Amino acid sequence: LDATGADVPHVVRVSTVLVLGMCPALAFFEAGMLRSKNTLSIITQVFVGNTILSVMWLFFGYSLVFGTSIFGIIGGLDHILWINVPYDKCGRFAANVPAALHALFHMMF
Repeated sequence: LDATGADVPHVVRVSTVLVLGMCPALAFFEAGMLRSKNTLSIITQVFVGNTILSVMWLFFGYSLVFGTSIFGIIGGLDHILWINVPYDKCGRFAANVPAALHALFHMMF
């Protein structure tokens, strides 16, 4: 399937950016519940945590979630580092969105 229509700009511009915007909102929300001297610490912890999780998603998370099934329990390791993830064609799980964009969108969660 080819990636055409309004789904691609919607996922790129609206959905992914709004979900990405939740990271600083979460940091400031958590910092607001703490004493003011701990604000910078909690904001740093949230951003470092998001960075670590994004790298983990890139290395093996996407592959374990969306890879070929191993006994119906977990995905295979055929997409480690997003190798074999098409950037211009749609994947199995998103009919109108390129597979790499679908992976990026799910990385935000």
